[in-house]
Amino acid sequence: MVDEQNNLSGFGVFENYKLILEDEIVTMLYLSGMVIDKKYQGKNISQEIIKNAFKQVNSDLISLRTQNIAMARSLLNLFSENLFEMPNNVNKDILKYLRKIEPFKNINEFGIIKNYYTNQLYYDLSAIKNNFNLDLTQNDVLAVVIKPNKNKEKNYLHEKNYIT
Repeated sequence: MVDEQNNLSGFGVFENYKLILEDEIVTMLYLSGMVIDKKYQGKNISQEIIKNAFKQVNSDLISLRTQNIAMARSLLNLFSENLFEMPNNVNKDILKYLRKIEPFKNINEFGIIKNYYTNQLYYDLSAIKNNFNLDLTQNDVLAVVIKPNKNKEKNYLHEKNYIT
């Protein structure tokens, strides 16, 4: 994403997955990385990047793994209504299919992947506990997966301020 002066404000790296459920194919956009320039942090740039990517791909689900509560909140708050969202409501049917793809192998029934990181990325994991009532250890990662109700999106795009 660039600002009006063509300065790079941030970017996201995404992967596409297809989950083959019993009677349907579900597509999932997975955010594997995000970088936001410090001077643009806290200005909803990550939400704009995620929303633009999601609209371009038009997938059924959108997901990420993180210890960063700000990224979890960005994804969960991006859409006004979700048909399901994890970790708040873990969908057991989709969970077994998530375990078949690399980003979510070894995910438990609470939406946590135990011992994923070799080093702790964020020193204060209390925000995860306070928001989701989940205890992460220093090496754990939280999986966030939502199925947005595409007909009820919040408008976080500020098109006159940022260009994708």
